[in-house]
Amino acid sequence: MQYLGIKEFAEKTGWSHEGIRKLLLAGRVPGAQRVGTVWAIPADYVPVRQRAPFKKGLGRYQSRG
Repeated sequence: MQYLGIKEFAEKTGWSHEGIRKLLLAGRVPGAQRVGTVWAIPADYVPVRQRAPFKKGLGRYQSRG
């Protein structure tokens, strides 16, 4: 299996280095390993961006009264 570093993975996906680093630290990249001070990310991993769920509540133009 081939692995990529954060820099190569960022170039491949167009994501920021910091965003990838946050995913790695949160343990959300299956198969990623930390080797010393360098991260090894599986080359075949395809990240999926997740959006925050829509919060129901007051609309933009509704009053609280």
